[in-house]
Amino acid sequence: MLRNLTATLPIARRYGATTRLMATETSAASGGSSITQRFTAFCVGVAGASAFYYVQLHQDIWDSTVKIEKSLSDLKLDAVQETASLRYRVAVLEKEVAKLKAKA
Repeated sequence: MLRNLTATLPIARRYGATTRLMATETSAASGGSSITQRFTAFCVGVAGASAFYYVQLHQDIWDSTVKIEKSLSDLKLDAVQETASLRYRVAVLEKEVAKLKAKA
């Protein structure tokens, strides 16, 4: 029986590495981690990645909101300046039209 057992074992075990291979054979025979351990590790990974990307998304939204608000305030300032310029030009034209009407 011992002869049949050694015939099926790897060569490294036959030549002296018995303790090292026996430890790996027992863990390989058990199939590694259980489905519960794998599912728990998966859930921990999903939770960690979700937390990281939630913070990243929150920061990106905050930054884009600041940029949009700055753009809107700049646009409002430009609109106010343009409106003031147009009102001045309209006032000048109305004065010229009034002068022309007075001459006619």
